[in-house]
Amino acid sequence: MFRVPKKIYVIDGVVKADGAGVGFFRTATDYIVLTPLSDLDTLYHEVAHYNGLGEIAANIIGKLFSCLCRPRVRRVRYREMMERGDEVARKLGLMPAWASMLPPEVKVYVLEEDL
Repeated sequence: MFRVPKKIYVIDGVVKADGAGVGFFRTATDYIVLTPLSDLDTLYHEVAHYNGLGEIAANIIGKLFSCLCRPRVRRVRYREMMERGDEVARKLGLMPAWASMLPPEVKVYVLEEDL
């Protein structure tokens, strides 16, 4: 069974970060970061990376899980947490793509229950 990340950050803006794309996670962290372009495939893909799978395996897992899995195979509940977007972005090392831009808005979801 896959481990689920303790936090999910959803950023609303263009940022500069190593390995940043539609979604990403950093090794030895307990979170994944998603962008407005992320979809269900991206969520499963990043969770596969979080569990140690490589790029090819994560692509396959992302497609299979989003197409074949029932919506409630496992009960995992996240709650939205209020944090200042600029502080979270700085903590994650996410800087605006252009110097004149404001820091991106960030929504934080924290793992509440994993049954």
